[in-house]
Amino acid sequence: MSLGLVGPIEIAGWWALLDGQVYPASVTALTPMSVAAFEASGLTLLMNLDPEIGYLIHRRLSGILFLQYQTALQAIKTAM
Repeated sequence: MSLGLVGPIEIAGWWALLDGQVYPASVTALTPMSVAAFEASGLTLLMNLDPEIGYLIHRRLSGILFLQYQTALQAIKTAM
C-alpha cells in the first residue's frame, strides 16, 4: 500500500520526530536520493538548547502537515 509520494527536498518518516516513537515503514526511491537518519532524542536536545533551530524545525514540520492535509482533502473531494 502506498501512503504517498515525497518529492525533492521533502521529508519521509517525519512523524517519529515529534514523539520519538518507531513507525515501521519503507521508502522506495524512484530517483537517486540522499538519506539522513538520527535519533529523535538528539534532535529534541538540539531544539531545546537552541530554540531558534527548534522553531525552524517545527515551522517546517507544520508546513509538511498542512500540505499533507491539503492533499488528503483534495483526494477526498475528487473521490466524491
